[in-house]
Amino acid sequence: MYCRQRSTLRRPDFGPKDGEHLIAGKMRPVEIYYRDYKSVNGLMVPYVLKTTVQAAKQSHNMTIENVVVKPKLEHSLFTVPKIK
Repeated sequence: MYCRQRSTLRRPDFGPKDGEHLIAGKMRPVEIYYRDYKSVNGLMVPYVLKTTVQAAKQSHNMTIENVVVKPKLEHSLFTVPKIK
């Protein structure tokens, strides 16, 4: 999941057709429901994501415990490692 400035939250691409995923050799519709929005530094973030797949007997819930907006990161995290 990513968020672009001046846009709404968007979901990742799940395959050749938006909202589908290859499961057991077949392309199947995938739906993601975003719930429990909370404000984090003025950004509304869903803390619960429910994923369902057509013909699946179960759904998957993901609960986000902590969100940090614009954390301080060391510049060294973005340097390209030298090849030996």
